Amino acid sequence: MTTCSNRAGRQGPLPYGVSTAQPLQLVHLHSPADVRQLAPLVHELLTRLGQFRDITLDPEYFLLSLPPHWSAEVLAFFDGTTLQAVLYGRRRKVGGWGTGFLNGGDAVGGGCLAGDPAVLPTVVRQAADYYFKKRVHALRWSFAFSAETVGTPEAFTPKGVCCRVVNVPPCGEWLPLAPNYPAFLRRLSKLMRRNFVYYRRRAEAAGFRFDAQVPFEEYAHRIRHLGASLGFPVSEWQLQSAARLMTHFGGGWCAGLRGPDGSLETALCGFGRDHVFNLLGQFTNRAEARRSLGLVLRGHLIESLIARGDTDLRYLHGLSFLEHRYCTPHPLLRLDLDRPRPLATPLKWVCARVVQALPPRNRRWADILDAVAGSYGNTAAGDTGCSGGSQTCLACPTPHAPLSC
Repeated sequence: MTTCSNRAGRQGPLPYGVSTAQPLQLVHLHSPADVRQLAPLVHELLTRLGQFRDITLDPEYFLLSLPPHWSAEVLAFFDGTTLQAVLYGRRRKVGGWGTGFLNGGDAVGGGCLAGDPAVLPTVVRQAADYYFKKRVHALRWSFAFSAETVGTPEAFTPKGVCCRVVNVPPCGEWLPLAPNYPAFLRRLSKLMRRNFVYYRRRAEAAGFRFDAQVPFEEYAHRIRHLGASLGFPVSEWQLQSAARLMTHFGGGWCAGLRGPDGSLETALCGFGRDHVFNLLGQFTNRAEARRSLGLVLRGHLIESLIARGDTDLRYLHGLSFLEHRYCTPHPLLRLDLDRPRPLATPLKWVCARVVQALPPRNRRWADILDAVAGSYGNTAAGDTGCSGGSQTCLACPTPHAPLSC
């Protein structure tokens, strides 16, 4: 654990109770043990700000969701002895060595910043100053805030750093439920309501039945059996992460639809907390795709959640296009900061040019390369996205397509 003062640049271990002359005192948490030690203060902060229902801001969720070959990089910001904000980040490791790329937040801006939005400009500036002195040359942050929250780029961009601010159209992953299932259906469009009812009747007529008590071991075994035939393959570490999350937070639940032969054709898993069901994942056998079994299963899920008193369904790892329009919208801000480096900068330029040359159907590779290119990318026609000093490039891309679960 190390601390840093933004202007003086002093580094060294300091206790939580030591205040500095800077707006906020920065504490760098490297190890999982240090992050877990901060958990009581984070829970107090989330309760104070009314964000306690957001499971992605829980330190244990961050640690249990950390992919292999990534290390935890967490910054805690104090005002005296009071925790004001926590900035979650992860750093890619290759062969045990940390690369210069650091990411924070998910595709919808969740799990990045726990704190009052008013401190975001200060947090971003101090964090950027700190990381760029620690052999980090690329910062990729996603916040569930609007661009107005961080103010002008000149206020948070260190000198000599390239910056790209992407203000994505509002998105959402929180689906509010209703007092009863018929009331929920009435909130949908006529076509959407018809799909929920029609495809359920069709599945029941074909011999498919809803199983509300699927063992997680069977869920994981079925995913391994289907393997690459799934439209969105699930890796082994994702299954292990889901199992750990369900065990730690409790309220774990797996459900699915069984075919006439008893095999799982679609299933999902997640856990409930504070009347919110956090959906971790769902798979559907592509051989049965024309039956819309995934939609049927989510209808059963929503009906069951309402019956047990849950008020919200949260799609932690993306959602289907059908439900996207009914989720509570919130802003999404992507912030890319790059410190020029002799080897990394040419690589980012090359990735930016490859993205421009890729056809639209290669969206997955374009997203990966664009994340590498960062502020050197070109998401606005005619702009390069890179400049030095206090100048910046503000790019507004086309809306992102909703993720699929």
